[in-house]
Order: sequence, then structure tokens, then C-alpha cells
Amino acid sequence: MRQILSILLLTSAALCASAQTYSQPVRDVNDPTRNPFTASCQMTWQGVPGTGGCQLATVPAGKRLAVRDASFVCSVHSAANISYGYLASYSGGFVILAMEDATPAFAGTRAKVAARTVFMSTEAGTLLAQAILTGNVAASPNCSVSIQGYLVDAN
Repeated sequence: MRQILSILLLTSAALCASAQTYSQPVRDVNDPTRNPFTASCQMTWQGVPGTGGCQLATVPAGKRLAVRDASFVCSVHSAANISYGYLASYSGGFVILAMEDATPAFAGTRAKVAARTVFMSTEAGTLLAQAILTGNVAASPNCSVSIQGYLVDAN
């Protein structure tokens, strides 16, 4: 039994000694805390029912925006509904946030909110926030959108 244990210990020591090493260090990437990024916008609406949207950010050339938190807050007429909001970019980033009912802002209205951690990245270009309004409403809803994340080099 001692011989088996000795062989196992010697074998594991030999394996550790022959572990692969690299002469090139791991590529240093931007630390998320070095380039924090926040943005917010107020949606404008077209049509009743209709689509609301706003431009959240323009990602500069050579950079990538990593969105990590997103939130939508809307006040809508009680006869209307916004079931989801979404973030979208032309470079392929897309995420949907389901809207939930919250405490009404005042009589005749409903508050709709969505907030969650997201893992979305978008290349240089425009990041949009949009939502779809359904139902019969007398006035456009009041919705704001905000994001938090960081910018990193695109390479």
C-alpha cells in the first residue's frame, strides 16, 4: 500500500513539474471598472397604439459597449399596456425585458417597470431602446430607459 501511495505521489509531482507554461503573458484587456458607461433616454411615441423609442448611446468606432444592467420605467393610461421593452443595435445586440405592473402613479394610470441584469455587447454604432404600446390610450405614455455597463476596445 505504501508503494502504491509513493508511486501516486511521485507521478503527481512529475505531472505538476511538466505542466505547460507560456512565454507570452495573457492579453491584458480593459478592466470593466476603468471605463464605466451609463446612459438614459426618454421615449417618444408614434401612433396610438404604437411604438416608442429613443437612442440610448452611440458606441464609438474601435470600441464595444458591454451592457450589464438595463431598466425601463413607464407610466401608462389604465386602458393601455406595455408588455415588454427591448434594447437593440444594428451590430446584432438584442435583449428583451418583460414589463411588470407596479404601484400606480396616480388615478387612471398604471406604472410598468422592468429591470434586470443583462449580458449584451454591441459594436460601434447606435444602441436603441424601444417598446410596443397596445390598447386604447388618450395620451402617450411616459417612459424612460437607462443602462449601465462599460466600454472596452473592440480588438
